[in-house]
Amino acid sequence: CDADEELKHSLSKDAEVMREAAATRAQRAEFIQHARTQHALLCAAEMKGLLDPEEAKLGACSLGVGEEVGDGEVEHGGVEVNEGTAPEEPPDKQPLGRSE
Repeated sequence: CDADEELKHSLSKDAEVMREAAATRAQRAEFIQHARTQHALLCAAEMKGLLDPEEAKLGACSLGVGEEVGDGEVEHGGVEVNEGTAPEEPPDKQPLGRSE
């Protein structure tokens, strides 16, 4: 009888641990999806010129998705961002005096 009770208790404990692990995985997946969405928004805002590269870099790093690749450069979303450079503007949106 004691062995049965011990087995029951052990299985109950295992089930509890597995439920907690599943909940943790679900929370982690939700966080990762949220970070990816926020990162995509940062990239889009930078590409449209709404954010300068430094702001995009800081945002990516704060999300934990930016990665320093050397000398102040950060790569995020497959786009390498260098300090002091601005995204190219479409030809119809270029300021006067700027040529291609």
